[in-house]
Amino acid sequence: MLIGFSIWKRPNLLVEKYYYYSGYFKQRGKKLTDAIEDYDKAIQLNKNYQTAYISRGSA
Repeated sequence: MLIGFSIWKRPNLLVEKYYYYSGYFKQRGKKLTDAIEDYDKAIQLNKNYQTAYISRGSA
């Protein structure tokens, strides 16, 4: 039930996670420019997404 509440409170939660993990796997595949673009999209959806900021900095 906690997950359902989180999604209701933050409707972009699944989308921002999608872009974060898409960027993560692109970074692992050495597609750094594409990874940064995905991290940027995740950050646009959630300005407080600290993990996306850190991952973007390391890409």
